[in-house]
Amino acid sequence: MARVLLVNPPSSIDVYSDSNIRVAITSAPFVTLGALAGAVLEDDHDVKVADLMIETRPMAAYREVLRNWKPDYVGITFTTPLVSEARTLAAIAREECPDTVIIGGGIHATTLPREVLETSEFDIAAIGEGENTLREICLGKKLEEIDGIAYFEDGEYYRTKPRALIMDLNTLPLPAWQLYKLQYYKSPHIASRKNPVGYMETNRGCNHYCTYCSQTIFGHNVRWKSPERIVDEMFRMLDLGFNDIHIKDDNFTADIERAKAVCRLLIEKKFPAPWALPTGVNVHDVDTEFFQLAKAAGCYMVSFGIESGVAEILEKVNKPQTPELIREAVTMADDAGIETVGFFMIGLPGDTRETVEESMRFACSLPLTYAVPAGRQSRQNQEQELGSVQFPQHHRCLGA
Repeated sequence: MARVLLVNPPSSIDVYSDSNIRVAITSAPFVTLGALAGAVLEDDHDVKVADLMIETRPMAAYREVLRNWKPDYVGITFTTPLVSEARTLAAIAREECPDTVIIGGGIHATTLPREVLETSEFDIAAIGEGENTLREICLGKKLEEIDGIAYFEDGEYYRTKPRALIMDLNTLPLPAWQLYKLQYYKSPHIASRKNPVGYMETNRGCNHYCTYCSQTIFGHNVRWKSPERIVDEMFRMLDLGFNDIHIKDDNFTADIERAKAVCRLLIEKKFPAPWALPTGVNVHDVDTEFFQLAKAAGCYMVSFGIESGVAEILEKVNKPQTPELIREAVTMADDAGIETVGFFMIGLPGDTRETVEESMRFACSLPLTYAVPAGRQSRQNQEQELGSVQFPQHHRCLGA
């Protein structure tokens, strides 16, 4: 039996600290580490989760658990904005536990595994879905026999064949929420109803191909948990101490009939807690019946990835929607009594000052509870063309 420490960097939500959107950022245990911990526990390993974002002195707390517990494996998950912090965490692990195996995972390690290994103390980069990969690593399987990893050996770089996706999500072990100190997670009322909030996933993958989005890990082949599994998980989360459930799928309604079945089962089982869809549904994949069922089942908020109110800009980024379809979907949700959030992207290919201002007017014309713009001018000529464009300052706009 091995000791496995799974680590969430301290700045996982602090990356929003300088933006207006910080007032609406929820604090909750991440699905990633909960799922990985649940998988490793299946093999009777001893597992701890160091969620450093809830620690007042995160690096001191991290060093303490390393020194006192001396894990055999340290797994760190991180996105690109957190890569510098992840390198620091890997270096501390090497300093405190020289013989531990240090594993990097997440979207950045999946996208740039060689760079991660060459610029840090990480021994292994896990590429793609991590549950089965981490299990095999912790069982001591030879690295060359483990799919979906990269590593250096005797100065040579090796990358094994891709890890097959987990097709039946019902076979996944339950997330190990019992390893978390839920009393330390606090979310603002603007984005939640009752603390603590719990995150969950009901599917993986996205059925759309927007050009700005990476599906490197989960792909476009959408895979599902059954309605029965989903509802059972939600009740279990309440039993473990969560009071508000946020479903973090890329598109909960990718199969709208399954989404409706989930809502009907929640109604049938009299699910007593509020829940929300903060990462959005696609306006192409909803209808009036879904929103009515979701409201009756306890859903209080739904987000939409609107991105732009200009049809030509949406076409450039391969977003399968029109302003008319967006208006129809948001109105359906609003009519059902569900709070609506619209996400917008400023500086998409083809954007000009005029198209951004048109998107602003469009946002203000929709029955949105909140509009959330995110600005990203990636090229100098876009910056010159757009200038300093600001969303109107009104009570429904959270500028990112």
